[in-house]
Amino acid sequence: MADALDILNISSSDASSTPRPRPPRRVAPAPKRPEGMTREVFELIRGEKDYVGPDSPLLSVVDKQEAYKTPKLRMSRHAVRPWVWREFSNPARKDNLMLKHWERLDDNKKVYPFAHFNKPLPIPRFSDAEYQSLLTDPNWTLEETRHLFDLMGRFAGRFIVVQARFGQEEDGPRFQKKRSTVDIKERFYDVCARLDKTRGGTGEQFAFNAEHERKRVAQLELIYSLTQEELDEQEALMREIKKIQSRQQAQERKNKERQKVMMQEQKKKSGIGIKKHLSGTPTQVEVIGGTTSRDFGRGDPAQDNGAPTICLRSSKFLKLSSLGVKRQKALETLFQEQGLDLNPIPTPRVVAEYNALCQEMLELYDFKAALAATQFDIQKTKHRLEQRMPSKNHRIFAKVEKLLEPNPEEDSLSTLMDGASGMTPHKKRKAALEQSNLMKKLKHR
Repeated sequence: MADALDILNISSSDASSTPRPRPPRRVAPAPKRPEGMTREVFELIRGEKDYVGPDSPLLSVVDKQEAYKTPKLRMSRHAVRPWVWREFSNPARKDNLMLKHWERLDDNKKVYPFAHFNKPLPIPRFSDAEYQSLLTDPNWTLEETRHLFDLMGRFAGRFIVVQARFGQEEDGPRFQKKRSTVDIKERFYDVCARLDKTRGGTGEQFAFNAEHERKRVAQLELIYSLTQEELDEQEALMREIKKIQSRQQAQERKNKERQKVMMQEQKKKSGIGIKKHLSGTPTQVEVIGGTTSRDFGRGDPAQDNGAPTICLRSSKFLKLSSLGVKRQKALETLFQEQGLDLNPIPTPRVVAEYNALCQEMLELYDFKAALAATQFDIQKTKHRLEQRMPSKNHRIFAKVEKLLEPNPEEDSLSTLMDGASGMTPHKKRKAALEQSNLMKKLKHR
């Protein structure tokens, strides 16, 4: 070591006085950004104080044995407020009952905190003179009325409790006539309304309809007394009512569609048809329906500008395609059976008679559908009554069926309508029988 110092011309004293450099601090390696994570997210995570690494658990692991089972008591710097076992009285009670509870020493002069929850019901009182002049009732005596108002004051207007205690208390008066809850309500509100009117009020706040309340209670008792079979029957009736309503709505929609189509045809009749020669120049104007050029184009939205255009008379025929598949098929069948042409020559007279005939056929179709629905309902009702009351002879159904029987002379069109609709009366009766048998099987399960 000395030889090295001599070569460098450094004395031993200078070498000992030179301070030694401090060793570098060991810096923890910076966490590496995992693959697939953006730089912004990684910087946010790394900026947290508790960050250790991407694989660190979200919750820190704490040894259960090192912690207390219960947290330490944190002592306050204030002095402890003393509590005493003291008697108290409830000002809401009138019997001066004394009870005990723990309370703070400085709360001695305060009122019992739960006393304000007892809100007494204001029960009006009356004298004997007021009763004789205003409150007499042949069904109630003075003793019963006073006892009723005493119970209402004791039990804060709870009518069910009052009805149970009325005339049944051991130390109270006894009455032979029992009173229902509705009778008690009626008498109480009647007396209150009379007293309120005599003391300057209107008495409307004490209005009570006893008859409506009795009907309501009777209906509720009737509903609660129904058996399961009766409930099922009511549900079945409700379903049938919904079906009838849906059929009526469908029939109304069909009638509206038919009226809409006929209105469109009537509007088209008010247009102008222009005849043209082969050269294409209009030479003659024919006014249909006695209308002028001001009414031109009202049936067609594309002709609202008032300019004269060509209109074919065949377009004024009733369009069968707008009536629906069933109606179109029924009309086509009737035309074929009667030997009529679906596309006749469109003269003014033929167009008018063609549309009138189509309208009458549609009315016949609607009447036939309504008749079939009525017969179906009658057959279904008849089978139900025969199953429930087989011993009785239901003559009314025979009379109704006789009235609804079709005329043999007019049966051809009805048969065609049934064939076009795809449902004959025999099939409808069979469907009614199957439905009634199915409902009977479901009830016996």
